[in-house]
Amino acid sequence: MNTVVRSVLYDVAAKRERPADPAELVFNAAYRTTARAFQRAVERTQAALRDAGKDGTRLDGYAWHGNRHTFASRLVMAGVDLRTVQELGGWRTLSMVMRYAHLAPSHLAEAVERLVASAATVPPTPAEPVCNLRRSSTPRSRSMSPRVMMYRK
Repeated sequence: MNTVVRSVLYDVAAKRERPADPAELVFNAAYRTTARAFQRAVERTQAALRDAGKDGTRLDGYAWHGNRHTFASRLVMAGVDLRTVQELGGWRTLSMVMRYAHLAPSHLAEAVERLVASAATVPPTPAEPVCNLRRSSTPRSRSMSPRVMMYRK
């Protein structure tokens, strides 16, 4: 819950019959009543859009539950990791949240770019090779086995 929602809830809670009573519900209407009120609000919004010469059909079939999907989608598009989205949305399994993963395709590129950032902190390579394989001038066997030469700055 963000600070705006918290502030609105405090304002609504203060208008209860018994504001000091923590057992009194903030929203005491039945879900069906709330769903109908939401549907009427959607219909009024569609009418206002039509009156303004805009297309209100995008809201056809929009129900209260759609807010949950909008919430999850916006979190993912804002870069929130899927595990956190799962916790905030109350999904039991991560597989249910995976339906929103396509909204953040940049997370794969960003993950790989983290390697670039970490490589920037690695000291530059020395001017001379640290390890060099060359043939020994005095072979120990006929196969002329290579020997490792180490250089330091």
